[in-house]
Formats: sequence, structure tokens, C-alpha cells
Amino acid sequence: MKSIQKGSFLLIEDVDEEPYRVDSMLNQLRLAGKLQDASGFVIGNFHLDNPPKSDPSLTFDEVFETYLGSAGKPAMSGFMIGHCSPHFAVPLGAEAILDTNNKQLIIRPGVQ
Repeated sequence: MKSIQKGSFLLIEDVDEEPYRVDSMLNQLRLAGKLQDASGFVIGNFHLDNPPKSDPSLTFDEVFETYLGSAGKPAMSGFMIGHCSPHFAVPLGAEAILDTNNKQLIIRPGVQ
């Protein structure tokens, strides 16, 4: 697991993972102190093609609220990044501003 640099945003997204599995992954990040290291959270599209046929569980929104909402840091979801169509590339390591008031993720150019 790559370390999260202090002052960085944690970008998460996945497809075909049920909420209970995302819960487990976020719990591992929490226990490792990685959620504390992040300055904020950018949540991509967690698309689930095949709805679960198992026992009822938390929704994605409830899972994110449990881990990210309690961190007291800016968080926004619904970004079309990663495994979705259309999607937008996000340069890793570039400077960015997460403006939750205006619902914007502003990514500065990585190369000048």
C-alpha cells in the first residue's frame, strides 16, 4: 500500500464491489492511519453492475459517511473518474483544491 502524503487528497473509486467490501477496505485504511493523513477525500463513481443478492447491508453513502464523514475533512462524491464512461483522467501528484462549497475539484497543471 502506497503511503498517503500528509496534505494530499485520497481519491477512491471502484466497480463491481459491494458496499460491505468497500467498508472493509476503508476500515483497513482507517486502522493504518491513512484516513487521518489525508486532507480530504475525492470519491469516484462506485458503479455496481450486478446488485447484491446477499443480505441487506449499508449503502455506499452510509459506508462513506461512516469513515469519511467522521474524519471531519472535506469530501465529495460522484466524480466521473476511473472505471466509468465517460471518465476523466486525474493526474496523481498534481496540486489540487477541493472546494466543497462550490462542488468543484480544481486540478492545477502538473507541468508548467
